[in-house]
Amino acid sequence: MVKTLSFIAAGLLVGQAYVQSPGCLWWEAERPAATNFPPARKGDTREQQVLSGGLWIGVEGQHGAGRFLEYEIELPAAGEYDFFVRKFWKHGPFRYRFDEQDWREVGRDCTLLDGVEMRTHWVANWVPAGTVKLDAGRHRLRIEVLQESGVAFFDAFLLTSHPFSPRGKFKPDEPFPPAPEGWVNFDPGIDTFDETPIDLRYLNEAVAGENGFIAVEGESFVQGLERRPIKFWAVNAGPAVVDMPRRYVDQLARFLAKRGVNLVRYHGPIYIQNGPDAGKIDQARLDNLFYFIAAMKREGVYTHLSIHFQHWLRLNELQQFAGYDAQTLPFAIHFFNPDFQRMYRSWWEALLTSRSPHIGRPLVDEPAVMGLELLNEDSLFFWTFDYRRIPREQMQILEKQFAQWLTQKYGSLRLAMAAWGGRRLKEDALEDGRVAFVDIWQMGNVRDARCQDTVRFLGQVQRRFFDDSRDHVRSLGFKGAICASNWITGSANYLEPIDTWTNLGADFMNHHGYFDRPWKKNVQAFPVQMGDQYADRALVRLDPAKVDGEKALDLPFLDVVHDGKPSMVSEYAWVNPNRYRAEMALFSSALASLTGMDAMVLFSLHSVPQWRGTETAEYWPIQTPAELGQFPAAAVIFRKQLVREADVVASVNVNLEDMFSLKGAPARTNRLGDFVRAAEGRQESKSTHPAVENALLAIGKVRYDYNEDPSRAQLPDLARWLDSREGVITSANGETRWEYRRGIFAVTAPAAQGATGFLKSAGTVELPSMSISSDMEFGSIIAVSLDDRPLSESRRILLQLASEQRNTGWEVSEETGGLKTIRSVGTMPIQYREFSGTVRFAQPVASVRAFDFNGREVKKLPAGQAVQLDRALPYYLLER
Repeated sequence: MVKTLSFIAAGLLVGQAYVQSPGCLWWEAERPAATNFPPARKGDTREQQVLSGGLWIGVEGQHGAGRFLEYEIELPAAGEYDFFVRKFWKHGPFRYRFDEQDWREVGRDCTLLDGVEMRTHWVANWVPAGTVKLDAGRHRLRIEVLQESGVAFFDAFLLTSHPFSPRGKFKPDEPFPPAPEGWVNFDPGIDTFDETPIDLRYLNEAVAGENGFIAVEGESFVQGLERRPIKFWAVNAGPAVVDMPRRYVDQLARFLAKRGVNLVRYHGPIYIQNGPDAGKIDQARLDNLFYFIAAMKREGVYTHLSIHFQHWLRLNELQQFAGYDAQTLPFAIHFFNPDFQRMYRSWWEALLTSRSPHIGRPLVDEPAVMGLELLNEDSLFFWTFDYRRIPREQMQILEKQFAQWLTQKYGSLRLAMAAWGGRRLKEDALEDGRVAFVDIWQMGNVRDARCQDTVRFLGQVQRRFFDDSRDHVRSLGFKGAICASNWITGSANYLEPIDTWTNLGADFMNHHGYFDRPWKKNVQAFPVQMGDQYADRALVRLDPAKVDGEKALDLPFLDVVHDGKPSMVSEYAWVNPNRYRAEMALFSSALASLTGMDAMVLFSLHSVPQWRGTETAEYWPIQTPAELGQFPAAAVIFRKQLVREADVVASVNVNLEDMFSLKGAPARTNRLGDFVRAAEGRQESKSTHPAVENALLAIGKVRYDYNEDPSRAQLPDLARWLDSREGVITSANGETRWEYRRGIFAVTAPAAQGATGFLKSAGTVELPSMSISSDMEFGSIIAVSLDDRPLSESRRILLQLASEQRNTGWEVSEETGGLKTIRSVGTMPIQYREFSGTVRFAQPVASVRAFDFNGREVKKLPAGQAVQLDRALPYYLLER
């Protein structure tokens, strides 16, 4: 036992606490009234910049039992207070109590409301610790650390009866330091949801599902008996979001609905993830998810369910699954292991048939549940299906199933080997009734008789799992829409058609697609770290995905129409860091509308009830100006189809026998085709199959069908829509214009017009009903009609702006070898480059009102034909 020393610190004087109002009290952790912690630690310069008061107090290593902190505080008013603690991440679980009240525990699964990095693996986070009732006057708080070893550090505490949005070390009404010239601090404050004319809550139903269950009809999602088509503008939420305090979940639901969101994908487990109880239902998580669904429903927001990803589960302590250690992930096991399939089905049964106390019925009877996906990111045709990643004991189960399949097809394993020309693998054990699998590379490249039988068998196994799982959830009474999975394969031409076919028994199709940037991870940690290298990448000018790579028309957030089914992208984002992320909203909303996408799900919310205070430490921050800040106009474009769906411009038919014989099919390519390279004097060797150029998805719909008809590819002459000399792609319906050499993507629809890209260098951008001139080097300016009239006639127009964003103190080196090195990830607040420019309308407007990021009216501007943009305000309501 480590010997502990106690000392008494100077008592906390009320005057030393920070009082925002009679309902708010802040005090520093490093100044306890009594403690046996070591003296408060003063870190390096970076830590001092991040921490409240410049230091924090904590223990680490083997520190022994009984570590405590005590504080004396004085409250000016009685009331119910939310208690918040700023501490080191999830480390240092503790319990606390005020005076003689019951003990409360804050464990390692606490919700992180924000995060500011001070050095690699060291982050300060605000966490909610519960609600307490306290009288006016003096109180004593005691905190006890629950572990005898490890790390526990505390920075500050807050009691508040007001809504709270974390601001790192900055107190609730403390001003941020001024932003540098040309930049604006993103400090929106808390959205109190006061009435505003730009609130989009009205787009949602009064409660989600009030018009009936979501179903599929042709290529569309439809709702209710009237079968009205519905599009979903959506975000992802994981367990940390679902587990937030419930008043914050309520706040988040209203926050999202206000900005045009009508669907949230819950992506997380409902089971215990490791240990001897791994795979059993986590009842607390289940109850939180039930509440989350109910809260979203109240704001007209549907929920889509994704509850299994192999990275979430460890099987090493479960005897029925042999061969696993603590590091081995359960890839592919769900496809073939009956014991695992029984466990997997028990999760859906618990989730869908348990009565939700917050809704009053099970989810099978709840129309606010839009749909579910059976499996996240796994396939028998991806590189993870191999003998290095799947335990031998598990592979042997599938090898026996393969041997039985071959015996049924050929009569015996001997005859099967003869049909393969005697080709054997070292893992074959014919005498034991097992036949091994060729690797993924051979399936897509060798493609001989053994490979053909292998992919046919694996395809049937995977299709059977999806179909049986679909039938199982239907047998439970589930009435919403179902998709199978969302992953990629090791061969776009030869294996991807088979993987797609395995998904076709479900109601709709799903995929994931991130717009990435050149990147070199020099520090082995998941978040963005100092020392990492990257290059900014703009889709609008076809920047390459790799240093020294070719220009790339990369549209991973879009998909083709498969067998006439609706299409969802359940994860997409412009990966951070990238200074050009302001282009995402207009690209994704306009092109998704154009190509017939039905659900666009941005990844991913963090456990913050509203806006984030920092952005660059994460790969996918979305509660920021360039992402959620652009949702209003983007949601209107997509949900109201202000950019019309185009006709089919290309189609591919995949004959099933050809597919299983590994004859392949045309695949989408993320690289530009000959139409651009020819203009640049480049040549490319011809492929076995014609490429389905990604340029087609900037033009119109592309359709793939899978049947017994002959294989064919009807691909158009792109010159009809693409001027390679000028560098312009025009959509088939004439409502988008992509000038990739000029660096401008423009929407030219009657009721939605705007441009994103390199606005300053482009000069004046002329649109049918308006023109844009801006000194913003890069940004986005969008106008949408709010009354369904063309902009030239509309009486209510939303004008929306976006620019570059970064953390305060973000620093990078000069580019070397095509990459910049991150010198500092910075801290809060986020800063955005100030807006500038003039939007001139063909028809004058009678009123111009400007609003902040929470929709609060800030000022009125001169009316007329020209609107001068304010440097800091993102939204304008124009009325005639």
